[in-house]
Amino acid sequence: MVDDTDNTKTHYKDTTATTAGTRYYYRVKGRNGSDRSAGQRYQSIELPGGAIPGKPRELTATGVSNGIRLNWKYKDKVKTDGFQILRRTKGTQWSVLVADTNNRNTYYTDTTAVAGTEYGYRVKARYGASNIGKSPPAEWATRPSSGG
Repeated sequence: MVDDTDNTKTHYKDTTATTAGTRYYYRVKGRNGSDRSAGQRYQSIELPGGAIPGKPRELTATGVSNGIRLNWKYKDKVKTDGFQILRRTKGTQWSVLVADTNNRNTYYTDTTAVAGTEYGYRVKARYGASNIGKSPPAEWATRPSSGG
């Protein structure tokens, strides 16, 4: 707890909040000389570091008219902030198609897939800025030609 930052900065770094997955609560009060304002409501933040999300399950990839539709299931004690989607073609390395979906939806349509090309996909759950879980086995699908 800090009684007085002794400056006019509008930010503060709490170096004591170091335990990953722990929720910390903060209340900020303004001060003008010895007159202290009423405290603002409590705000909280949970440190994302350390918690590794589980892997999605039952990944499927299906060729559809506008691309390749991916569906998966995700249920883990570690919540996810979004998903990372990787893609490759036969004989190539995995590359990141979507770095972070920024949502908890368990579906995605790859509209950049070229018709007639077979693609492999992997999906990884994300938690925080850098914690990425493992992927289930790859699923493969081909976007159908526009005539099919």
